[in-house]
Amino acid sequence: QGDAQAQYELAALHVLGLGGVGRQPAKVLEWVGKAAAQGHAGAQFYLGICHEEGRAVPSDAAKAREFFVKAATQGHPGAENHLGVLAEKSEAKREVVAAHFAKAAEAGDHRGAYNWARVMEPEKASTPQVFRRYQAAAEHGLAAAQNNLAWLLQQKLEVTEEDLEQAARWYRAAANQGHADAQYNLGLMIFRGQGGLKMDPTEAFVWWGRAIMQNHPQSVRQIHRVKGLLNASEYSKAINAIHAWGEGKRVPQLYVVREGD
Repeated sequence: QGDAQAQYELAALHVLGLGGVGRQPAKVLEWVGKAAAQGHAGAQFYLGICHEEGRAVPSDAAKAREFFVKAATQGHPGAENHLGVLAEKSEAKREVVAAHFAKAAEAGDHRGAYNWARVMEPEKASTPQVFRRYQAAAEHGLAAAQNNLAWLLQQKLEVTEEDLEQAARWYRAAANQGHADAQYNLGLMIFRGQGGLKMDPTEAFVWWGRAIMQNHPQSVRQIHRVKGLLNASEYSKAINAIHAWGEGKRVPQLYVVREGD
């Protein structure tokens, strides 16, 4: 009957291969195109992503921007965030890029909040808002925001033990998601016994090993520092833990272990 929302939902079924329809990229584009033509913001946003990333269509930044503008005009926060991404890639002025991310963040898009904070972090006058937006994105589980928030907490001029403990928690949250920089930074805090963490060369070795699996150069340097501190049993345990992570047997480590716990 030409209902745009129904067309959009049918396209989603073809994306996911649910409802007995199977995954059919051509059908996705057919139905999402029909919904977008009727002004469905979500469909316009999805078509923008398809053209940005080359999903079943040739990659075309100009075409992607056209669809993102249509969706953003209707208040779609994800589309506004992607307009910021495209503007940044085209080396637009920082204020232009930040304006898109700010609109996305103000509409509740946590990636927009992260991107605004990332772009504005060098501006010292923006530091309080940078903290708030990193935290908003971090609380939505965005690993990059968790890592950057932890880093800023460590860099405060008058850093407190509470700041360091919060940093350790955020690093661990991001590290458990596989964020290489966070794995490296968490390993450093563990190696130094900071933020209420028990100094443990074996655990530091494990986190750096996991980061090395993602070709993290700083972790390569650090792991050689700590290897000589491990005995044969500790080294074997650490290697097994790294390999288990690589095989997908991830065991989340959610809590800070303090001295005396």
